[in-house]
Amino acid sequence: MASPYNPHIGSQDSNKLTFRFRPLLRRDFPIKDVITSCPTCHRFVAVSKPHGGPNSAPVSHHYQLVFTDGACPSNGSPNATAGLGIAYGTSTSVPTQQLYIPVDDALDPSEKRTNQRAKLLAAIEGLERLAADTQAILCAPSDCLYESQYARPSRVQPGARRSWIVATDSKHVVCGMTDWLPNIWKHNGMRTMEGKTPANLDLFFKLEDTIARYKSDFNVDIGFWLIPREFNGIARAAAVRAPVASPRCRSDEPEPRGLVGYVPFRVVLTRVSFLQQSPCMFEHV
Repeated sequence: MASPYNPHIGSQDSNKLTFRFRPLLRRDFPIKDVITSCPTCHRFVAVSKPHGGPNSAPVSHHYQLVFTDGACPSNGSPNATAGLGIAYGTSTSVPTQQLYIPVDDALDPSEKRTNQRAKLLAAIEGLERLAADTQAILCAPSDCLYESQYARPSRVQPGARRSWIVATDSKHVVCGMTDWLPNIWKHNGMRTMEGKTPANLDLFFKLEDTIARYKSDFNVDIGFWLIPREFNGIARAAAVRAPVASPRCRSDEPEPRGLVGYVPFRVVLTRVSFLQQSPCMFEHV
């Protein structure tokens, strides 16, 4: 694969990373029947087909969700601290599916801490967690539908390629990866429309590389879903908690990556598409 640092050549699917809902999803379709969690493994998933209710069909794990957010209370200041929030399930027991992660120099060697960098790092870390989660399944299988039908590439039927969806309220992350990077910056010598160097370009490249690597390693499609901020409560609460553990504001050892309290999970539907005759509710666009 060509290096993403080439302004004209990069991830060939960068402009097909947005997930939208298809028209089978009507306005009166209950949200609780679209976004759910597996009662066995507790992972967040989006149902691939509408049905009559939570008991009418088994939970499909074709579309796995990871909610991400980043926070930097003193955004851009010399002594700013930052943190990441990750949630790919409801479980807060060990191993946890909800994490808060302080941003240290090992995670981001940049001298500047900002909200935008934290949100990009959270998206990268969210994919890292999904990859580690999938790898763990391969080593210790169980009876979960996800683990039996989707985690093992050899069991995935042709045409049933799985999807990892990064759900975030950050327009900087979603629009940057799905529009600005592939459609503007790479065609403008890695410059914005105003001729400036894009902010956080190193992290956009890193996120692009992460996507390309995991698409190949795990045979998955990866995309982004822009959700309103008020519906990203779990990841946001974790991100806000994380800077407290940052080594930049503590004289002792930082806290280990840990648990967060459960925040009521809500999500809304955005960017509805109008393609016809679709068997499922998401599409790459």
